[in-house]
Amino acid sequence: MLQQSEVVIHDKLGEGVRLLMPQGIIGFHELKHYCFNPINNGDQPGVFWLLQSHEYEKIAFILLESNALKDRVEVDLKDLSTMAERYGIQVEACELFYVTTIDRSDSANKKVTVNLRAPVVIDFGQQHAWQVILPDSKYEINYAL
Repeated sequence: MLQQSEVVIHDKLGEGVRLLMPQGIIGFHELKHYCFNPINNGDQPGVFWLLQSHEYEKIAFILLESNALKDRVEVDLKDLSTMAERYGIQVEACELFYVTTIDRSDSANKKVTVNLRAPVVIDFGQQHAWQVILPDSKYEINYAL
């Protein structure tokens, strides 16, 4: 499984890592430049991160660290091999995150899910990221948290 970063990637909230996403995010292919910031849990970074577009600041995605689910679900590195070859990615040097969706209804019990089938792979060393689609249906699109 991909490893969680042990490097502090920001000094202050709002000063995140700039990432280039050559293919963009699904449905937002024209947006290529993003800023990656922690969503703090009190004084400490939590397991959620904000991926915000530089080109259109109203577009942002909440990402969940894959390690937050390592006891429940794990992406097999073999399933990432085709994608890695296509983009020239060294998978072992990357980190994996899941796009999070929060129910927008007025219900008090909001449903939060993550997309396991289309994770975001980030190479912090090169400051590049890719959203990939895993072909195996064993990865749920709306995995409930």
